[in-house]
Amino acid sequence: SLAPSTLRSYQHAVRHFHKFCDQENIPRQTRTPTPEILLCAFAAEGLGQTSGSTARNKIIAALKAWHSANNWVWHSGDQLAQVLNGIHNMTPSSSIQPKRPPVTIQALELLALYLNHSDPVDVAILACACTGW
Repeated sequence: SLAPSTLRSYQHAVRHFHKFCDQENIPRQTRTPTPEILLCAFAAEGLGQTSGSTARNKIIAALKAWHSANNWVWHSGDQLAQVLNGIHNMTPSSSIQPKRPPVTIQALELLALYLNHSDPVDVAILACACTGW
């Protein structure tokens, strides 16, 4: 079961895949199960425009989930891995976020000071913050 937002994102990716196939004159009967070379071509379409993580975690993951939901064989291998690595290496600088400063002990102490230790939600928040630290 997928979260509604994930499902919407995946549906968008599948529609985008069909649009790509229509533009490239890929016959419908050869789209599913999707051959690895077609997965590579579709993933590479966003080269230099999307990040490698977007290609892997949204676009390809959506198509894989679509295949799984329809009991189709998933054809991915070394070629797709190489294309995804290439997309990662060509990630535009505008897609890369600067690193954030680390959370300090002082910040955790300040959080603990302002949270209500009698409220289970606040206690859970503090526990998560301390565990993640």
